[in-house]
Amino acid sequence: MPFPNSLLGFLKKLSKVMSVRLLGYSLTLVTALLYGTANPLLYALENKTYDMRMVAEVDHKPKGDVVIASIDEKSLDALGRWPWDRNIVADLIARLDTLGSSVIALDVFFSEPENKNLLDMIRRLEQQKAYNPSSSPYRPIKQALNNDQVLANSIRKSGRVVLAISSMS
Repeated sequence: MPFPNSLLGFLKKLSKVMSVRLLGYSLTLVTALLYGTANPLLYALENKTYDMRMVAEVDHKPKGDVVIASIDEKSLDALGRWPWDRNIVADLIARLDTLGSSVIALDVFFSEPENKNLLDMIRRLEQQKAYNPSSSPYRPIKQALNNDQVLANSIRKSGRVVLAISSMS
């Protein structure tokens, strides 16, 4: 006995829906497995599609004046090689703050302490000579070399600085 047309049509639609769902579940499972095993394929895909996603997410033009203070050849000629000492970046933040910047975004990674080796040597000297760090004769030198603290203070004082971060491990 042949199936009625309405039942055949229903079965065809159900088959298509199940195929689409099965495909969705399969893709979700594959993605979860790739993510769970820290597969570099996902990281490569993330890097390749990042720019496209950022362009697609921007749905409006910025309001007001947007000024980009970039590091160019003229800046390098005036201030020296890159990366600049963090006290120079701190001065830049203070100047941008004084000029009335509402946001200061630094697309720079500060991944390692500046002058770490020199500061470590001074700490070892203080320990060898049994100097108290707060009354050490090397204290002014340590303060002059601690550009990380100068930058941190400048960022804190401004309250308008946004730093770049990396979520990739």
